[in-house]
Order: sequence, then C-alpha cells, then structure tokens
Amino acid sequence: MVHNYGNIECRDAVLAWDAQEPAYDKAGQLLTRWDGRTFKTHPVTGEPVPDEAAQVPQWRYVGARQAAWPQADFIVGNPPFIGAASMRAALGDGYVLALRGAWPEVPESADFVMFWWHHAAAASRVRAGAAHGADYDEQLAADVQPAGGAGGVVGFLCCSIAGMRWRAPMAGVPSAS
Repeated sequence: MVHNYGNIECRDAVLAWDAQEPAYDKAGQLLTRWDGRTFKTHPVTGEPVPDEAAQVPQWRYVGARQAAWPQADFIVGNPPFIGAASMRAALGDGYVLALRGAWPEVPESADFVMFWWHHAAAASRVRAGAAHGADYDEQLAADVQPAGGAGGVVGFLCCSIAGMRWRAPMAGVPSAS
C-alpha cells in the first residue's frame, strides 16, 4: 500500500519548460511528424508500414531547462530506454533539441536514459551520503561510466533481464546470471 504523502509528482524528470508551442518552418507551415502508432498495409508486400497521413504537430519548448529535483537521500528510477538514434522519432525534434540544449554536458551520442542517469549522478554528488540506482537492461552498461557514473558518485545498476550478461564488466556491478 502506498500512502499519499504528497511527494510524488507526475512530470518530466529531465526537462522543464515555460510553454509548449506548435513549431513552424520559415514559410509559416506547421511542422509535423508521423504519430509513431498508426500503420497501413503496404500495397505490394502486405506488411504494415507507417501511415504518412497520421501526423502530429512538432513542438517548440519555450524556456527549456533542466528539471529540478527535490533533495533526497535515495534516487531510484526506471527511466525509459530510447536509443539516441530513435529519440527524434519517439519524442519529436523540438523535445530533443530542447533536451540537448538544456543538458550540454551529456554527449550527443547519449541515449535518453543517460539524461536521467546524469541528473541522478549530479544530485548524488551534491548531497553527501546520497545514492542513486535504477533498473536497466544490458544496453546501458558500456555507456554509464563515461556519461554519468564517473567522479566518485555512488550509484548502481541492476540487470532486469534474467540470464543477460553485461556487455562490459564494471567495477562493483555484479553480472546477471
């Protein structure tokens, strides 16, 4: 049973903004993208393919900045994994531009989850004795040390897929078996 202590927020954990507005190109046309969910049947192969008519607006994030987190002794999370190459398709150009602009210290090659990891690592560095951890799959192992886990930060990873081995061994992190 979870009690309502008024300390759980439903919001973006890595990006805050003042306003979200539709994005337009230089000619004043609304920018759109595929909705990521709607498919149609390909006339030749019969396979499902993205329906280019299913469009959603692109957004511009005004006043985008790193999201503020409350002070905490422990940070535990299960942020979504969205690969760097898939971020624009999944989140939209405007969000990704705002995210990367707000977090210049996170490498361009970083997956979405690394913004959460970097935020948690920074919060742990600021608060003596604080720790952070998250439930990740094997994909993150090689990326976490260079992008956010260095600098004496107390943090841990746990593998969520039974039988999965970490791609690269990390000091203090047991391999799943």
